[in-house]
Amino acid sequence: MRYQLLRMQSDLIVAQKEANTWRVADVGLALGARTGVSVSLNRDIERLNGLKDSNQLAASRLESTQLGLQQLTEAANDLLAAYTTGISGASDPAIIKQQADQVLGLMSSVLNSNLNGEHLFAGINTDVQPLNDFLDPASPNRAAFDTAFSTYFGFPPNDPAAAGITDAQMNDFLDNQAAPQFFGAGWDDWSNATDQQITSRITLTETAQTSVSANIPGFRKLAMAAAIVSATFDGSMSEAARTRRWIAALPCSVKW
Repeated sequence: MRYQLLRMQSDLIVAQKEANTWRVADVGLALGARTGVSVSLNRDIERLNGLKDSNQLAASRLESTQLGLQQLTEAANDLLAAYTTGISGASDPAIIKQQADQVLGLMSSVLNSNLNGEHLFAGINTDVQPLNDFLDPASPNRAAFDTAFSTYFGFPPNDPAAAGITDAQMNDFLDNQAAPQFFGAGWDDWSNATDQQITSRITLTETAQTSVSANIPGFRKLAMAAAIVSATFDGSMSEAARTRRWIAALPCSVKW
């Protein structure tokens, strides 16, 4: 009786294990020489299940990224239309400046968004907020732009002396002082993201990039298009300089 009870308890443990795992408890005993094939197949199943899980995460990341890109594309198109209207003089400059501020705010919101605690547009540096807020006077990118303007012209953008800025002066400032802040080393004041993007394994033999970095040219162009209007509007700038500023912003159409 004692032996039978112990045997039944042992068999119950084995049966419970098999019911939970849907596998034979002792593969070696059941398959003998073919045990290696079973172990190899189950290892492949676990690997494929892991790929399924990682692909679901990558799909969620790409879906959120696509939504953000759509928002920025629409905002860029609206800004481009506003600048075109501004050049013709058919729109209130204050409205255009407000729209530029809205684009900069949207960029900070979208590019600093995160999913499951990871920033979507930070490259592989996912634990760091990628974009500094240009609308914050204390942010490094705004400070760098204001310093460049004051150093070049000798006064800040909101100084009444801005009314004397000529088209040629504004053009030279934008080409040689402002542009390097967006397309040169000065972008480090804007972005904390890495150029390297996240690479995910999507099959046993293939990988794919599953993120977008805040450092791509499209974001830089949009940032410049909005920032040069937002930061230099407050002063009593001459009409020629204001027009030159809008003309400089027009080529900054966005192509991701």
